[in-house]
Amino acid sequence: MTSRQFWAYLLENGKLADTSFINTTPHMSFVWGQGNCEFLKKRYELLKEEPLFNDMVFSEDFDEIKKWAPLLMEGRTK
Repeated sequence: MTSRQFWAYLLENGKLADTSFINTTPHMSFVWGQGNCEFLKKRYELLKEEPLFNDMVFSEDFDEIKKWAPLLMEGRTK
């Protein structure tokens, strides 16, 4: 998160001549197991309050995740 804030600062203040390497890219984390799921949910709860991550979404709903990543969910049972 600190790196993203730093790059945003440099962009806003005209300190970067080449910005072609800075791109917003959709990202998804997928975990299984109770401990991993609890960790990811806590991470989400903390990050969603940050302005750079306020559009982040979290789901444990099988059907919703299947819409986001159908190949990942193919062959899995609820």
